[in-house]
Amino acid sequence: MMMLRLAACAVLLLFVAVTVDAQPSEGCDGKMSVAMVVDTTSSMRKPLHQIKRHSKHMVNTLKDMQSHQVHDFVVVPFNDPETGPVFRTASSSQFLSFLDGLKAFGGGDCPERILTSVRLAAEASCPHSTISVFSDAEPKDTDQLGAILEIVQARQQHVVFVLSGSCGGHNTT
Repeated sequence: MMMLRLAACAVLLLFVAVTVDAQPSEGCDGKMSVAMVVDTTSSMRKPLHQIKRHSKHMVNTLKDMQSHQVHDFVVVPFNDPETGPVFRTASSSQFLSFLDGLKAFGGGDCPERILTSVRLAAEASCPHSTISVFSDAEPKDTDQLGAILEIVQARQQHVVFVLSGSCGGHNTT
């Protein structure tokens, strides 16, 4: 639990640091996306609660900073075997409502289709964005790695993995 809190704070700090150095991009008016890929399998029940709580804190921090660097919010939930759909909004309240509606269910096997979700988030996010990935599993769709690397390098995006605990008896912390 403490590891997830520290990682969430690190993601927020990384996001703030990246916003300072962001360069203008087409279609996003030089702004960035707040992008998240979230594992909604039942093993993520407790971490999902923490993700929701820390997301509210992040949105409040961005409001307090009067940040005008956020173009939109992107969330890609995944659950075995489903991926997505991509949720994208410019409204922080709709972003938080969407997160609040996510429920942990199903799963029961590891690894998961994490990288397919990362690819979807990278494609939906503005250049120079940070994509935070929350899961407790390893990827089973490693065939997506080449495509993801091409996208994030071309768009100068950052992908941060926050692993919480273990899935299927494999320790991922």
